[in-house]
Amino acid sequence: THSVFYAPMYVAIEQGYFEEEGIDLEVIFTNTLTDEGIDSLINEEDFENGSILHFCSVSLIDAPIKQAHKKAIEYATKYNGIISFDPNVRLPLWESPEACRQAILEFLPLSNIFYFIL
Repeated sequence: THSVFYAPMYVAIEQGYFEEEGIDLEVIFTNTLTDEGIDSLINEEDFENGSILHFCSVSLIDAPIKQAHKKAIEYATKYNGIISFDPNVRLPLWESPEACRQAILEFLPLSNIFYFIL
C-alpha cells in the first residue's frame, strides 16, 4: 500500500529507528491470500517473545486473510501480546454496511486497544 499515511513508518524504518530500539518489525500489506498461504504468513514463533499486532477492518472481509487475522490474534493472545484494532471503515469495500458492522463487533472484544476516529 502506497499512501502518505504510512510515510512516517517508512522513514523510521529507513532511518533505523526500530532496529535501534530493538524492535523486530515486519510489515505485511496484502489484499490477497490463499488458504495455503496463511500457514506460511502467520508463524506462532513470531509471537513467542511478546508482540504488538495491529489490524484494520478492511482486512476482515470474508476471505482467507480474515482467517489469518484470527490465527495471529490467537497467537498474540497466547503469548500476552498487545492487540490493536482500528476499524478504518471503508464501506465501498464491503458487501453491505451490516457485514462491516458484524466484522467489527466480532473482532472488537479480541482487542486491547481500539482506535475510533470520526
